[in-house]
Amino acid sequence: MPKKERYGIGELLKTIDLKRPTYYDERKRIINKNDKYADAKVVIKKIAEKGKWRGSYTYGYRRIMPLLEKAGITWLKPLYVA
Repeated sequence: MPKKERYGIGELLKTIDLKRPTYYDERKRIINKNDKYADAKVVIKKIAEKGKWRGSYTYGYRRIMPLLEKAGITWLKPLYVA
């Protein structure tokens, strides 16, 4: 799209009735978001790769959780236990 046909940020914010500082604060918050589960995701991915068979992941929650606990990640608890 040519630059002349693009809308400016001011016009867009006016259309959705959002203040400019609010937009930039939210934008900054989203960009700087830290993933507190990043370490756990790496360990889960490694465990899941071990259980891969014929291109499919075969390890589910019940196999992964005890292995996570052995790896020292015990802060992941189920929300509901039947």
